[in-house]
Amino acid sequence: MWKSTKTFLNNNRNIILTRADKGNVTVAMDKSVTYGFTIVSYFIVLQDIEEEALRRLNIDIPFYYRYVDNIAMAVPYEMIDKVLKVINSFHDRIQFTLGPVSLEELKENIREEMRNISRNTCEAVIENFRSRLQQCQNSQGSHMDDVIFKK
Repeated sequence: MWKSTKTFLNNNRNIILTRADKGNVTVAMDKSVTYGFTIVSYFIVLQDIEEEALRRLNIDIPFYYRYVDNIAMAVPYEMIDKVLKVINSFHDRIQFTLGPVSLEELKENIREEMRNISRNTCEAVIENFRSRLQQCQNSQGSHMDDVIFKK
């Protein structure tokens, strides 16, 4: 399947692939068509790429997990570049990037993202919290009408 997917993408340069944040799909849009787009099964394409990449690598991977369009895996540190190169070799428009490789790097990424939150956003969040808290107090803890609780 991965070969046919690669051939299809190479033969159809008018197709744009974009990542989906939720669900096991990616969106494929035809640049020549302005009125619609096609949904392609991201799960099937990615699964085929994963299987072929793991076959090519031929190394023991003790931990491997994919959630939507993210992969977490445990590989020896010296193999990281090779793994990334193999996985990214299937098509130039299906590419993975390396996330934090240490706990400290992850913590620093989180700190950086927190520093990027504007003062106005923080103030708005605090004001929203205060408003919700006041609603809870006014209703003596009963259900909030504008909140939908899902089971």
